[in-house]
Amino acid sequence: MDENNIPYASCADGSPKGFFQLNTKDENYNYIFHAGNDPFDLQMRTYVKNGEVWVNWFVGKRTDSVWVFIDDDLQAINLQNFIGKDPLMESNYNNRKQTDTQIYEAGITAHLWKAKLPEGLKPGDYSIRVMAKDSKGKLFNGFKTFYIDEK
Repeated sequence: MDENNIPYASCADGSPKGFFQLNTKDENYNYIFHAGNDPFDLQMRTYVKNGEVWVNWFVGKRTDSVWVFIDDDLQAINLQNFIGKDPLMESNYNNRKQTDTQIYEAGITAHLWKAKLPEGLKPGDYSIRVMAKDSKGKLFNGFKTFYIDEK
């Protein structure tokens, strides 16, 4: 249950429960995703996993662009789209008890992007600023902090 005593329900691909708002004008259209119980601007989740940065952009398509900036670095890191499983969902499903009647498995999705983190990051706190642009030129932003400990 979430903080409002409503069952937590994300899609198996890592997208939170929510809805689309469709905007039309003449023959043109666009849409925006609204996560049901999250802030309006939640459009993606960002992870640091095995020396890589991963972004699950809930409505991203293979033709869209995603890039990140580490701390105040002005050099963007371009992420590559790939097909895989959302790390949060994979972790959640791996931690659930499997029963004879239910099998829990993270779904495969094509709205994931990843890239290697820069070499030589020293132990400490870092921030990731995510920029994503859809095929119509609309920009979306995300943010994540992470920590590198001494090896």
